[in-house]
Amino acid sequence: RKTDPAVLESHVKELIKTAKSKITLLSEELQNLQKENRELDKMIEGAGSEKRDLHEKCEELSEKLSQNKTTNQDLTQKKAALQQDLRQRKNDLAVLLEDTEKSQTELRVQIRKLNDEEKHLKEALEREKQSFTQQISSDEKK
Repeated sequence: RKTDPAVLESHVKELIKTAKSKITLLSEELQNLQKENRELDKMIEGAGSEKRDLHEKCEELSEKLSQNKTTNQDLTQKKAALQQDLRQRKNDLAVLLEDTEKSQTELRVQIRKLNDEEKHLKEALEREKQSFTQQISSDEKK
């Protein structure tokens, strides 16, 4: 069957028009996809940067944690040493207190003895005085 050239030309023009329209739509879609792709690249780049920042922060925190563990161990050791020193000082004070109490007891005994000796000496002195006074009195009577 024969087709009229004008009909064919009209049909071809319609096909070209449709193809151009589809090309325009595909071109716009391509541009939108490229734009979206650039935005995704920026987001990926931002996420990578954020990941690096977080990694650095994790390393810093890990270092601080390590330092804190070391400091904590040092403080625990110092605390143990201070507690041992405190126990030793308490023991030393207990011994010193016991020695002081013994010394006080010994001093009280010595004071009692000295007081008794003083009392005896005063009594002896008083007797000597009376004896001397009687002897003088007796010598005077003679």
